[in-house]
Amino acid sequence: MTDTQTAPVPALDFTAWDQKEREQIRMADELLPANKTALFDALAAAGIEIVTVMFDGYGDSGQIENIEARDGDATMALPPHEIEIASPVWGSSEIERRTQPVREAIETLAYAFLGQVRLFPARVLRRRQWDIAITTPSPR
Repeated sequence: MTDTQTAPVPALDFTAWDQKEREQIRMADELLPANKTALFDALAAAGIEIVTVMFDGYGDSGQIENIEARDGDATMALPPHEIEIASPVWGSSEIERRTQPVREAIETLAYAFLGQVRLFPARVLRRRQWDIAITTPSPR
């Protein structure tokens, strides 16, 4: 005879999960200014004035379609430099530091900016474009 009983699944502790998420958000918010400075300094050193990031998606799905760098009206290549980006480790007080190419760092920060609009309905994020002036990021 086959045993059809399964082990009980523990109930999800929503309060503990919410606390972990709040701490994750707090840490990410604290790290964001230094990450932006590292990225913007690398872009400014390359003479880049504006970076345009095209994102298509909503809810938990979507992707960056294109990243374009400009100096005025001229399109420029992103610098080949690598920069350090810091991010919190989920459920921990640890900080992970990764050296990334500039393009990857732009993607990392673009997703961080998307995380800041987490309270908006999913339809708001259907198709977004950010023109990020090197000194002042601003969604449009």
